[in-house]
Amino acid sequence: MLNVADEAVNYESTLKNIKGGEIIEGNVISIRGDEVFVDVGLKSEGMVNINEFNEKQVNIGDKVDVVFLNRQNADGFLAISKEAADKIKAWRRILDAYKNGDVLEGRVKERVKGGFRVDLDGLLAFLPGSQVDVDTVVDFDAFVGKTLDLKLINISEEKKNVIVSRKVVIEEAERQKRKEVFEKIKEGTIVEGVVKNITDYGVFVDLGGIDGFMHITDMSWRRVNHPIDLVKKGEKIKLTVIRISDEGREKRIYLGLKQLQENPWLKIAEEFKEGDIITGKIARIADYGVFIEVDEGIEGLVHNNELSWGKKWNNNFNVGDETKAKILHIDPQERRISLSIKRAMPEPWSKVDREFLVNSVVEGAVTGITDFGVFVRLKEGVEGLIHVSDFSWDTLGKPQFNVGDKLKVKVLSVDRERKRISLGLKQLKDDPWSSVNEKYSVNQFIKGKVVSVKDFGAFVVIDSGIEGLVHISEFGGKKVYEGEEVNVRVLRVDEDKRKISLSFRANRSYKR
Repeated sequence: MLNVADEAVNYESTLKNIKGGEIIEGNVISIRGDEVFVDVGLKSEGMVNINEFNEKQVNIGDKVDVVFLNRQNADGFLAISKEAADKIKAWRRILDAYKNGDVLEGRVKERVKGGFRVDLDGLLAFLPGSQVDVDTVVDFDAFVGKTLDLKLINISEEKKNVIVSRKVVIEEAERQKRKEVFEKIKEGTIVEGVVKNITDYGVFVDLGGIDGFMHITDMSWRRVNHPIDLVKKGEKIKLTVIRISDEGREKRIYLGLKQLQENPWLKIAEEFKEGDIITGKIARIADYGVFIEVDEGIEGLVHNNELSWGKKWNNNFNVGDETKAKILHIDPQERRISLSIKRAMPEPWSKVDREFLVNSVVEGAVTGITDFGVFVRLKEGVEGLIHVSDFSWDTLGKPQFNVGDKLKVKVLSVDRERKRISLGLKQLKDDPWSSVNEKYSVNQFIKGKVVSVKDFGAFVVIDSGIEGLVHISEFGGKKVYEGEEVNVRVLRVDEDKRKISLSFRANRSYKR
């Protein structure tokens, strides 16, 4: 038999075989007050404070892992710690999870500077604020007390520091969702999604983990003023996948709503043809023309130069007005219809030579004023020109015009092919040169007014619309100035050439 001394030796030998900090398994054999006694298979029992058990839930017979602290307490019980064992096991799990890239659950204990302190099954880790979510966090306090799925992104074994991220878990989950969605979706597939965001140019749709985009032009075969006219945020809709793009870092899905509907432009091409005259309402007015609704939601464009036969079209169109138009071109693929309002009416120049006879007197309105003359509208789409030389017989007093003035004019010439009509104002009055031989004779002295002085002579007005020339050789040393009233002598009269020669000299011997 072993004596007491031998048993003491064996006991000390057994303790030496158990290393401090080593985890050993024991059974709870008794609970006395705040102390839990654990049999670890040695002569002496171990003792653990009940506070080391979560929420003090421990029962006799429970198996428990503890760490031998390499000493005995004052009462002779082994000093052991369940809390130390939990930390060692937790650290081992952390290292394994970090190595394998596992996702762990962690409970947010409190907010700290720059983020949160998180309990990973007994081990405290740091969750930076920037790693909480993929979206901007507005209320950080809302995360306190919550259990989150986390991934280890940095570990310091020496300092026992652990940094975790929820953002990485969310991003990986989204990538997996995207992968699964892309495996199912092909071009032409009909999908269902929820309207996530609406912009001026289109709609973003959540397809269950991945966003697709629908441009405003793919929402309807008809013109859409704004996407909000057709869809609402949060609305569930069916769409067609029209294109999957691999451009850039990520694939993009382009969606269409109109592709689920019959293309009305195909019907338009069947029902109408180029050259048809249609009646429609003006749907829109732009700087470059007018849009007419050809069929429900189908618009054609009348360009500015197809609005009127005139050079300039009057802005007398209003949205809702009904008008006739001629179809010039239909392109179902490009969804374009070119129209003409003016070609739905007779060409105004087709009978112009019969409507406006040469030498007839007509009435019109001034539409434009230039340096070389005045344009007068005789009827819609037909204008004539009064050249400056046909304003008045009187070269001194030229008439003044304003756009919109009503004028009576004489038709001087008509060129239907070149679309030109020459008009005259002075021709409405008698030509003063028609009676010049009766009024003036050679050597006759008359009064006049100098209207211009040139190097070669001076022009003198002797009657309304009649000017004569005093050649420099007929000055006789006289100096004259513009505006000066003078006495002149008639040297020669040529009615055919509309010329009168004058002189400042008093010599009467000059004959025609």
